Amino acid sequence: MVQGLFSLAGNRRPRTGGAALMIIQARGLRKRFRVRTRTPGRFGAVRDVIMPRRRRVTAVDGIELEVDRGAVPIGLAGAVVALALVGPLPGLAAALPRGLALLAGALLLNCLWMLIIGLTAFWFESVMPFQWIHQKLVFILGGMLFPLDLLPPWLGSVAARLPFAFQAYWPARMLVDPAPERFGDALLGTGLYAMALCVLAVALFRIGMRRVQAHGG
Repeated sequence: MVQGLFSLAGNRRPRTGGAALMIIQARGLRKRFRVRTRTPGRFGAVRDVIMPRRRRVTAVDGIELEVDRGAVPIGLAGAVVALALVGPLPGLAAALPRGLALLAGALLLNCLWMLIIGLTAFWFESVMPFQWIHQKLVFILGGMLFPLDLLPPWLGSVAARLPFAFQAYWPARMLVDPAPERFGDALLGTGLYAMALCVLAVALFRIGMRRVQAHGG
C-alpha cells in the first residue's frame, strides 16, 4: 500500500542532519481508475451491457513533491548581500518594469512546461525524468549556469532563441541591460512560445483523454 505524506505550513519536519523545513511534501502519490473495456465484434456492445468487464488504469504513480520553506528567505538574503556588495544597478528603476514583465512571462512558460510534462503521465508511469531534462536544459541553455554571451557566437545565438532562454536569460538580461529593442524581441518570443506551448498542452490533453475511460469515483 502506497502512502502519501503531506506536511503543510506550520508542521515541522524532523530535524535529521540539519534537514530543512518543508512547506509541502508529498511522497508516493498514486491514483487508479476502474475503466470499462469494450468487446470487439458485432455483438460486443450487447455483451458489454449484460456482462461488463473492467480493468484498472493508473493515472499517476509515485509522484513526489517538496517545497522548501527556506527557499524564499535564502533568495531574499542573497539579493540583500548582492545589493550591499555591488550597490544598485544603474538604471534599475527604469529596467524593473520590463524585467518584471519578462519574469511574469518566464513563470508562465515554466507553468506550461510543467503542465506538458504532467500530461505525459497518460503514456508514462513516471514523469520525473522529463522534469529533470527540462531543468537541465534551462540550467545550461537558459543561461543559469553561465551567461549565454560566453558561448561561441553561433551557439549563443541559437540558445538565445530557444524557449529555455526566455525562462531565465532574457529576464535577467533585461534588468542589467534594458535596451528597448531587446525588450520587444524578448516579449515577442515569450508570447509566441507561450501560445505554442498552450496549443501543445491542449493537443496532448485531448489525445490523452481518448485513452481514458473512467466510471465512478
